[in-house]
Amino acid sequence: MNNLIDNFITTFKGEAILGYELIEDSDKAISKMLRSDKLNKDFTALLSDGVGSIIAIWNISNENQPIVYFNSDASPFAVVAVDFEEFLSSLYYGEYGVFDISNHVNHHQMKSLYEGNGLEYDGRKPEVLSDDKLSEIELKLSREYPNYDQIIAWLKENNIERNPSPYTTCVHAYTNSPDVKEYLDKQLGAL
Repeated sequence: MNNLIDNFITTFKGEAILGYELIEDSDKAISKMLRSDKLNKDFTALLSDGVGSIIAIWNISNENQPIVYFNSDASPFAVVAVDFEEFLSSLYYGEYGVFDISNHVNHHQMKSLYEGNGLEYDGRKPEVLSDDKLSEIELKLSREYPNYDQIIAWLKENNIERNPSPYTTCVHAYTNSPDVKEYLDKQLGAL
């Protein structure tokens, strides 16, 4: 997995990556996001959306490195993929795919919180993106980013298949990864 990450960084250094840019100083980005440098070794900031949100690798262990979305608005802080490869499968949809995943994770978090307190959650579930909508997103990205074809070619060369549904990634990550918000609350106090 680390070879894939290194290859990704080497290939796309200095380039726009479908709504993201590589983060050069991980410690600084994590410290700023969490308002503490206590967890700099626990997370490796990888990508920024340019407005403050970041995608980071959660260094739980060498075998378990989920991908976390740190929203600049502080909610949600959530695991959006169980590993880097799964994250890359959603990169076909650029920032729109990750944003869609984070909306679904936020819904699941709120629903669990309400139900855990014996309350009914009446929040509207985010719409699952249709195949037509996902195709529209890919077309939009291909028009917005001159290196779109290069990025897609790199994904295919590295055997990263297009994720047919960011929603299934959300469910998979949510049910198969530790709760990053709970972890952060334990380490830093309630965020």
